Amino acid sequence: ETLVTRICDVYFSMLAREKGKEAQARWHNSVCTKVSGLVMPVVALALIASPWAIWILYDPRYHAAGLIFTILLARLMLRAFGQIQFQFLLALAQVRIATISYVIAMCLQIAMLFPFVHHFGMTGMALSVLVSTAALTLTQTLLIYRKVGSGIQPFVSTAVWSAAGLATVVFVYGNPTQYGIQTEPKPNVTLKTGLQDGEDQPLGYQPLRNPDEKTS
Repeated sequence: ETLVTRICDVYFSMLAREKGKEAQARWHNSVCTKVSGLVMPVVALALIASPWAIWILYDPRYHAAGLIFTILLARLMLRAFGQIQFQFLLALAQVRIATISYVIAMCLQIAMLFPFVHHFGMTGMALSVLVSTAALTLTQTLLIYRKVGSGIQPFVSTAVWSAAGLATVVFVYGNPTQYGIQTEPKPNVTLKTGLQDGEDQPLGYQPLRNPDEKTS
């Protein structure tokens, strides 16, 4: 994401060289179309391979991170496109539109964070971030469309590639529950004391000491 931010900084300087808002809008739409049509398919392939990469690089203790990493990559696709849109808003001096988009995304993430984490754990946290980022980028795109009349098709293409990557991961690698969406119930831990012919006693059981027994 830091690399995306640096690239977008360069993009803003190039966008600012265009003379006039119409020229900026045409150049911006051209860049968005190329990014959604050429870059996003490559990232979608990386998204599909991400669980496999986790399985190769790490031992089974970390295999549950495969789906989380996939969700975060899908979020990065939308985030990158949203960053490009944000630079265009800055070039148009439309900070109000960007502020509205961020407020909507923030409220949505706060509303979803606790229920998602409660039901899905760390995977739920990643899902809440993904949905809020999608809402942010969609809001920016719709407001830009109202302003200049373009920008819908590249966003739809990016969203489709992101959703297709996630769906492929679930289809290829099996049931998502094996990637950490559901957690195993904690076992009832017992401590074997051997005080009563080998019977199990609850963990923390402290047998009474014989008062006549001498302590060293």
